Amino acid sequence: MILVTFPGGKPYQIQVSIQTLNLGLTRLGLLLFPFFVTLAGAQGPPATLDTVRVSITRDSARSPLLVPFAVSVLRPDSSRPGQRHSSLDESLFLLPGVFVANRQNPAQDPRISIRGFGARSAFGVRGVRILWDGIPLTLADGQTPVDYVDLDAIDRIEVIRGSAAALYGNSSGGVINLGTALPTDSSFGVRVRQSREEGAMSRASAQVNGRRNAFAFRAGINHASGNGFRDYSRLRATRASARATGTVFGNKLSLHLSALSSPLAQNPGSVTEAQMRAYPRAADPLSVRRKAGKEIEQRQVGIGVDRKIADLGVSVLVYGATRGLHNPLTFATVTLDRTSGGATFRAEFPARLRNLRASFAAGIDLQYQNDDRHEFENCVDDPAPAVSAKCPVTGSEMGALRRNQREIVTSAGPYAKAELDLNKRTILTLAARGDVVSFRVVDRMPVAMALNQSGKRKMRAFSPMIGVVYRLGDLASIYTSASSAFETPTATELANKPDGSTGLNPIILPQISRTLEMGIKGFLGSGIGYDAATFFTRVSDELIPFEIPGGAGRRFFRNAGRTRRNGLELAISRSTGQMDVAVTHTRSLFAFEDYAVASQIYTGKRIPGLPVSRTDAAFTYKRHGLFSTTEAIFSSSAFVDDANTSRAAGYELLNWRAGGHFGTARFSVSPTIGIQNVFGRLYSNSINVNAAGGKYFEPAAGRVVYGLIQVEARR
Repeated sequence: MILVTFPGGKPYQIQVSIQTLNLGLTRLGLLLFPFFVTLAGAQGPPATLDTVRVSITRDSARSPLLVPFAVSVLRPDSSRPGQRHSSLDESLFLLPGVFVANRQNPAQDPRISIRGFGARSAFGVRGVRILWDGIPLTLADGQTPVDYVDLDAIDRIEVIRGSAAALYGNSSGGVINLGTALPTDSSFGVRVRQSREEGAMSRASAQVNGRRNAFAFRAGINHASGNGFRDYSRLRATRASARATGTVFGNKLSLHLSALSSPLAQNPGSVTEAQMRAYPRAADPLSVRRKAGKEIEQRQVGIGVDRKIADLGVSVLVYGATRGLHNPLTFATVTLDRTSGGATFRAEFPARLRNLRASFAAGIDLQYQNDDRHEFENCVDDPAPAVSAKCPVTGSEMGALRRNQREIVTSAGPYAKAELDLNKRTILTLAARGDVVSFRVVDRMPVAMALNQSGKRKMRAFSPMIGVVYRLGDLASIYTSASSAFETPTATELANKPDGSTGLNPIILPQISRTLEMGIKGFLGSGIGYDAATFFTRVSDELIPFEIPGGAGRRFFRNAGRTRRNGLELAISRSTGQMDVAVTHTRSLFAFEDYAVASQIYTGKRIPGLPVSRTDAAFTYKRHGLFSTTEAIFSSSAFVDDANTSRAAGYELLNWRAGGHFGTARFSVSPTIGIQNVFGRLYSNSINVNAAGGKYFEPAAGRVVYGLIQVEARR
């Protein structure tokens, strides 16, 4: 038993089952034994982990060995070439503790969770903070749409696997920063890509990039159209993005632009297990009858300035976005006009305290979100409903007005961070942040003032963190940290009330988590990298999704009393000029400690939505411009409801692709052919937790054959 006390809080007892952890380690050891034998016999260049730098911890770029976080860095297409850039589950593969469920649903973003945070998401991303070139995609209320991310632009991904609210505030159970590719040498280049899946989706993209002295830019556009794997999953979407950096009078300037136009994205919904097994491509009949889907127009711009004044580094980032949404659902048709934006101010400087090196950073994040929301009766059905007050025009997507309100969310989060070198090997890190998130609803329904549901709610949180890093040598370190995080309900989650009324739900509370973490990371000889972490988290008032009979799939939320999340994350990799091998393993022991709904007691039940055990592996072999990549996934089953009455079956998957790179430094052609889910395994890795009518499952793609060709020219 471990006793943890957070500043200003009560002590928390964390019980660790050594037997359970030993069992997991034993199984993993048996799995990795052949891998270690291969590594032991292989030779390669010495490792230089310190050449890797991360900035996601809100410092100047530095080695991951120096930070008391579980930090991962990915370079898409580097160790696993030939990626389609079609979804974040492909980009975020091989990250322990990170689970990405591709919902095979063009109208819904992938469900991304880190250490269980985000698993509740009905749409968009929850509980995980996502940035693109440092610009928050996560809104003031904690929700994150990622449908407008141009994955062709991304060449670097940094991830904090764990609580980072002391640095980033609301919805920071984990943090993902997506980085845009910019050329490093003076050149000008053009790249064109075309991919097509067997009888289904096609994608085309083009980009230009260049660098001249201190100025660099990249601009691109891509278009996706066709049918997804499931029935009723047609998509048409065009994304564009641009990034430019330069130095003017000692100021480093950056510009970020992105846009999305998607006039068609059908929503196949979730289905029962019987429907999925009878027909793996099944769509929910109700979604088809109601013509569920969405149309989106999104624009975003961000401008950053960095300046070094003596030893003081100052950065300012200002950004803004607009989003228009037309969203027919099974229970209503929602239209939304959103404006959002914010600003980030940060300063850092070095110092010395009694001959000890120290560094300090402080800043503030400000965000604003204004949603103009209308909700109408969806009168599309088969057979069409009779003419009534709710449906004055039968067969119309927009019947009687049910909700007309403006939702305004603002947040402010000042933070401070200090680091102190206690000696040549030991670094102490302290951080703290205070957040205020304000929600205001202006109800504009034409009813008597006595029934007006306008209202306000304000949610506050103080998030401290303390961590210690001890360097075992030049290429290894161990660390431990204690941290806290919080997550507010989003504006949509607060607006959805089981009684059908408008306004803000006055009952739902933000969830608060506290985590103790320990880890070791580094490099061995011959290019072998390793990363191991274990964590013990206690969550109060965890936000739980649920549906009600007759609700037509609408999601509502309530708080559980207390939950616990204990986990183990392991990763090992080896890279040489010809071979890249990596294996990751995640063990997640998540359960309710105090949770009851009416007469139902769920205490002791497993938290649904995530597997207890998952292992990912990848092997790439390169020679004479050719490559072959094999990916494997081994996942245990996962419960689908709080009562643990049913499970989504475990699965084993194999993906394979091969291709080549032919040409010169000035002109090259790179073809790829691949097979996803080689053995056509039937499974669902995306779970609609606590769905009504047993509609828990969103079937994953079966066997899919695809081709990709890339042509690139540079001068």
